[in-house]
Amino acid sequence: MTQKIKYGIIGAGSMGREHIRNIEIIDEAEVVGLSDINNGSLQKSLALLKKNTPTFNNHLDLINKNLADAYIIATPNFSHIEILRDIIKT
Repeated sequence: MTQKIKYGIIGAGSMGREHIRNIEIIDEAEVVGLSDINNGSLQKSLALLKKNTPTFNNHLDLINKNLADAYIIATPNFSHIEILRDIIKT
């Protein structure tokens, strides 16, 4: 059995949900955490997942939980660099 790549999704809006849909069809991948400041977006994204997945209102909380092997940054473009810097720090 191949070990799955664990993804954390930062940004649970429409782009985050698109990434979730794509990950859900890959046997060797799974979403292990979601982060978004908007609770409505988190709920819509959770509805796409086949298992109970932890959610966070702050991307730092997701990163600090150390659940993921990789992160997908699906927030507005102008915020990517700061979030990437936060990921690199850990």
